[in-house]
Amino acid sequence: MSKSVNGWIRVSASNPCPVCGKPDWCLVQEDGSAAICPRTEEGSIQDMDEAGYLHRLHKQEHRPPSRSVVLRKAPSLNRELADLSDAFVAEVVEPQLAEFAQSIGLSVENLRRLQVGWSNRHSAWSFPMRDADGHVVGIRLRSNDGRKLSVAGGHAGLHIPTDIAAPSTLLISEGPTDTAAALDLGFAAIGRPSCVGAVDITVDLMRKMKPSLVVIVADNDEAGQKGAASLASSLALQMKQLKIITPARGIKDLRAWKIGRATPTEVKAVIDAAALFSISISGSKHE
Repeated sequence: MSKSVNGWIRVSASNPCPVCGKPDWCLVQEDGSAAICPRTEEGSIQDMDEAGYLHRLHKQEHRPPSRSVVLRKAPSLNRELADLSDAFVAEVVEPQLAEFAQSIGLSVENLRRLQVGWSNRHSAWSFPMRDADGHVVGIRLRSNDGRKLSVAGGHAGLHIPTDIAAPSTLLISEGPTDTAAALDLGFAAIGRPSCVGAVDITVDLMRKMKPSLVVIVADNDEAGQKGAASLASSLALQMKQLKIITPARGIKDLRAWKIGRATPTEVKAVIDAAALFSISISGSKHE
């Protein structure tokens, strides 16, 4: 049995997460009353930042979720979220968007490519999150003071530009504004919802896109580094070439790097100099 730390038990193959059904990363309370799942936002009661999403459980619910129920509900829910995202896009006023873009050091053009919208109800900017098939599965909200929320009922997905095709080199960043920064610098890019979110969706999308080189751009903090390494481990066996890069010391993330006047040439030089990511496979067994 996995060791309990402060009343929380790490999930395993024999005791998978009751929220997502996976055997790793997630935590469950000893009494089965709650779980922290970094993969699934839908149905959670609190965002625990890098740790994941807190879900309240009944003891009898400590089992993998019924996927058939999720599949029956998904099409209508995705359509509702897509319609809501489109409605937010229609609410955008150009001068307001131009002011927002200038305030965060990004271009209107590339915010538009990420389907930026405005929610009067939430007084926040909106960015749809999608699955590997392009369906809207959630909507991230960002207020003008930088607070980040999500529309209730959805779950974490990827920020994907409208015109992305099959680039030879693809950057994976954190969040919509870092993704827009990558686009401003001339790179093909998608964005994760956080440093630990949407791993399975990212893996599925990479299988479909098959880029020759994937570059994970990690935030310059411990959580960002760990999250990038975890994603790289999940992608390593299927990618031809995989690298992780980080902005220079003192620069928080890709958007700050871009605001600090990073050039495409500079970023490409960092990518070229980065070592290829690889994992070693040993004969030892792990849960």
